[in-house]
Amino acid sequence: MCSNKSRKQLQESINQTKAAVIEFQLLAREDWKNKLSPEEYVVFLYWANKATNHLLAVIALCEADMREDLIASKYELVPIANIHYRQMVELFLQVKYLAKIEKNERPHFAEKAVAFGVVEYLRKMEIFRDDEFAQKGISEMEERLKYFSPEIIQEIQDEKRFYWFGKSFSQLASEVSTTDNDFKALYGLVSAHAHGIWDIILGVSNPQDSVLRISQYQNKNQKADFGRLLIEEATIMFRQTWNAIAVAVGAPLMIYKLD
Repeated sequence: MCSNKSRKQLQESINQTKAAVIEFQLLAREDWKNKLSPEEYVVFLYWANKATNHLLAVIALCEADMREDLIASKYELVPIANIHYRQMVELFLQVKYLAKIEKNERPHFAEKAVAFGVVEYLRKMEIFRDDEFAQKGISEMEERLKYFSPEIIQEIQDEKRFYWFGKSFSQLASEVSTTDNDFKALYGLVSAHAHGIWDIILGVSNPQDSVLRISQYQNKNQKADFGRLLIEEATIMFRQTWNAIAVAVGAPLMIYKLD
């Protein structure tokens, strides 16, 4: 059983995080977006909204893991929430990269980010071109491809080993790091969790009586505490993502902070 104290602390973090989401929703309605190119608007707002979805997924998984039912007692969902946190980190890194580009060049790179999705879709779906289920999507993407300049498409094709920002995520994390913030180290850490690199060492006890005991936590209190810390870290990442956008485009900063 989880103690009332641990459960209460987890719920307090959840409530505070939901308050941050509400603040973002209010800020996103401001008229600052009228100052952006259509490409910047699409990219920045999409990334911010996607970060919101991942943050809410972290909350949902951590809440579900504290249920006192058969599924929650047998399986652990908090570690799976780490995957959503990693997605939030990747969104943040892209936001930081685009935000630091000179204002007059930013629409070009925002368009490139959108075009990359189209090019990558067509590249990955080419193997299914003759399959009926894929033909409509391929046709739509080929039509959308016409909206982008040939220069941008060529730029993406020349960098086919990488993403729209022309490098790996680890390289991107290194580039946007500062003296006070080592995002490359953070990205390496969350990637190790997401890929399950440490799971067998941290999450499995030696089998006894032909039973494999899988758990990363000594008890329910420890699991609740880990969930609370993960929610708080994800909320900080959410706030940093929005504020990076805000500084770049002249939008209001998120003043919300965890207590």
